[in-house]
Amino acid sequence: MGRRLQVAMIICAVVVVTSIISHGIIRWLRIETTFGGYWVTGPGDAKLHAFMAGSSLAGDGLSWTKIGVPLNARIGGWAVAGSSPVEWERFQGRASVDKLTILVVSAYDLNEYFLCDFRAQVVPLGQTISDLWQSAKTGLSASAS
Repeated sequence: MGRRLQVAMIICAVVVVTSIISHGIIRWLRIETTFGGYWVTGPGDAKLHAFMAGSSLAGDGLSWTKIGVPLNARIGGWAVAGSSPVEWERFQGRASVDKLTILVVSAYDLNEYFLCDFRAQVVPLGQTISDLWQSAKTGLSASAS
């Protein structure tokens, strides 16, 4: 057996073992690993319906109940951990009845080199490949200068 084949087999074995351990720990700790959990907050009889677009930083970092009550607004959104504006845009169409869109953006969210864990389930593959290609071109031109 060649040396390269041995290294490849070791790498495959390490990936399989760490993946099994990782999935086991996630199940044991009952960590949510799905995207798009829709949530709504605010008064039930509110006249204004709003859509919040942002990453988990926006969903967990602000008290949407405290924001919705003075505005007399029902605020809803989808929780997509580690997402960026590209992922949020895909959920905007689901919020067509909402009169107001609230965008919450942090410097972390604007880092287009970071792709959320759920991007493949949210953004079409063609858009993802195009984004990756543009990121690679931008990275190469930045490192050349």
